[in-house]
Amino acid sequence: MKLVYLTLSLLWLAQLPAHAEIRALKVAVERGADGATKISIKSDVASENRTKTTTADAAEVLKNAAGWGSTVDVTIETNGEPLSDYLPLLSAIASNTWLSLSYVGQLPKPPQDPPEAQPYKERVRHRAANDPLSEENLLEAAKTDDRARHLLADLWARNILSAKTRERILGQHVQFTLVEQFPYDPKAFPTARELKIIATTDFPFPESAWVEYSGTIALGDQQLQLPVDAFDNSRSLHRCNTRYFASLGTSSAGEPTARGVIQMREVRRDGVHTETVWSIKRFTNEIKLQKR
Repeated sequence: MKLVYLTLSLLWLAQLPAHAEIRALKVAVERGADGATKISIKSDVASENRTKTTTADAAEVLKNAAGWGSTVDVTIETNGEPLSDYLPLLSAIASNTWLSLSYVGQLPKPPQDPPEAQPYKERVRHRAANDPLSEENLLEAAKTDDRARHLLADLWARNILSAKTRERILGQHVQFTLVEQFPYDPKAFPTARELKIIATTDFPFPESAWVEYSGTIALGDQQLQLPVDAFDNSRSLHRCNTRYFASLGTSSAGEPTARGVIQMREVRRDGVHTETVWSIKRFTNEIKLQKR
C-alpha cells in the first residue's frame, strides 16, 4: 500500500504545472567498490552537487532542494541497482513539492564506434572557383543577398552542401548573445535573475539542420568551463532566431559580470558508427548585471 501511495504521489508531482523555466537535478545510483550504494547528484546549484555520497546525504539534498519560482526536474539513472537502494530518494522527492520526477531507470548507453570506424568523408561535387554558384561565391553573396542564403539552405536540405560550408554558415550567420531577464516578481524574489544565451540569425536553416550542443554561463569570478565532449542537447536550427540555447537561473545580489560559451557540432550516425562532421565553440559577450 505504501508503494502504491508513493507511485501515485510521484505521478501527481509529474503533472504539476511548469513555469517558464525550470532547473534540473540529475541523480545517478551505483555500487561502490566496497559494495555500498553510492549516489551522485548533478545540479544547477553548486551546494547540491554530490559525487558518490551516501543515500542518506543524497536524500537530504533532495528533501531540501527548491526551485527558482518553478518546478525542479529530477531524473534518476538506476544503473540496474535494486529499488531498495534508491527508494529513500523517491520518498524524498515525493515529500518535496518543488520537485518533479520525470525519469527513473537505466539510460541507454550511446553506441560506441568500432575500431574500424572511418573518418567522415563527403560526397560533394565541388564547382570551380570562378563558377557563380560555387559554395565560396554563394557564401560571399549570402552576406548581403537573401536569395543566396535561401539557395544555400536548399543545398543543405538536399544534403549536397559541404560540411566546411555548413560550419562556415554558423560562423557567418549566427550570433550568440548573453542577456539578463527578470521573469519573477521582484518583491517575492528580490535577487532572482535569469540569464540566457540567445541566438540571432538571418539564415533560413532547413529542418534537416540538426546539431548537438551545450552551453554554460559564469558569474563574477566563476571559471567559464565547458568540457570539450559536452554535447548534452540536440535540436534543429530551423527557426532558431531569438531562441535560447543555454540558461542560468540564480539568486545573486549586487551587479556582478556574466559571460557564456556555446559549443555545437553536427554528427552523422550510420548504424554503429558515429562521426563528428564539424564542431565549433563560440564565446558570448560579457555583461554587467543590473544592480539588485
